[in-house]
Parts: sequence; C-alpha cells; structure tokens
Amino acid sequence: MDYKDKWGDFLEHSEGIVVFDTETSGIKAGQNVILSLSWQVLDSNLNTISEQTRYFDWPEDISRVNPGAININKLTRSRLAKLGTVDKAKGLEEFADVLANASILVAHNAQFDIRFVREEMKENNVEASNIRKFALFDTMVDMTLYCKLPPNGHHNGIGGYKYPRLSELADYLKIDTSDIDFHQSAADVEVTVRCLREIAKNGLVPPRTR
Repeated sequence: MDYKDKWGDFLEHSEGIVVFDTETSGIKAGQNVILSLSWQVLDSNLNTISEQTRYFDWPEDISRVNPGAININKLTRSRLAKLGTVDKAKGLEEFADVLANASILVAHNAQFDIRFVREEMKENNVEASNIRKFALFDTMVDMTLYCKLPPNGHHNGIGGYKYPRLSELADYLKIDTSDIDFHQSAADVEVTVRCLREIAKNGLVPPRTR
C-alpha cells in the first residue's frame, strides 16, 4: 500500500519536526547519563533548518558509566574534553526550547532516548513539560513489519520479526552511509533523517499520530 498522500497531508499540517538521538554511558535511564545529544529541525518538506550537537561532561560518579557503552560510542573522558562540553542543564534547556516549537518527534528506538532526556531534565531541574504527547515516529518500531528481518534469538521485535538496527534499516532502504560513523549522535540523526525522507517520499508505512 502507498502512503505518500497520507505523509504529504501529515507533514503539511506539521508545525515542526525534530529528529534526535543520544549517546549515553549505559542503557539505564536514571542510573546512566547522556554524554551527547544531537538534533535536526526539519520543515514540512523534510529539509533541514538547523542542526546541533551538545557534549556533556564525564560523570563524577564512575558507577554511572558502563564500560561496554563507552566501547561502542568511544565517548571517553578525554574525547569528551577534546570535543568540548557544555553545562548539561544549559544544553537540555536548549533542547527543551526546540521541543516547545515542535509537533513531531522522530528517532530510532525513540523510547530509549525519550526516557533518558526526561530523567536528565528532572535531575538537572529543567522544565520537562515539553516532553509531552507529540506525534512520534520511531524508525525502528514503525519499520519493523516493513523490513521483516528474521529474529536473532532474542524477543526484541514485533510479529516474529526483529527490530532493525539503524544501519540495517539504512541498508534495507539502500541509503548510502559511507560517510557515516555510526553510534555518534549527530551521525545517527543524519541517517535517521535520510531514512525518514525515503519512507515519506515513497509512502512505505503510514505516519503515526500517537
């Protein structure tokens, strides 16, 4: 089924589209922390209006760091210092301001990132009311039944199919990622944007309004 018209109508009535991603020190929101936060703001034609990345200081409490996560994203204490960090509360306030003007959130494995942002806003006394009930399109969940990737031994999908990793989704959609360093928040946002454009242009699945 072709959902191009539905996407066209959906985007035409969208006030702002925010595609975002985090890199974290582990997988447990509230225990682990965000080390980098990236986002792109898109217009109703899915053109990028602005893009930002914020890096945050290495946590003082080392128990909040899972070495396995750092092995994947490479955001060590020294690398963060080299990249240049900002005060976390200030960075989260910037993101909250972006969300205040948005009507659609897009991410790959969105609930993971939303949980971390919500917990970090609470911890850093940033008003979290902007993390509200946006229309949410999750390129991982919403594309699972379209990609129909075989399970890999874990119950981590829908209808017997596994959730696609971002790299798997890009490969499935034949999107060039030769310039991408996966597991870096800015790069992952860029790939998610490319996937979103392909999905909407070809009407692969319907947009979500939840």
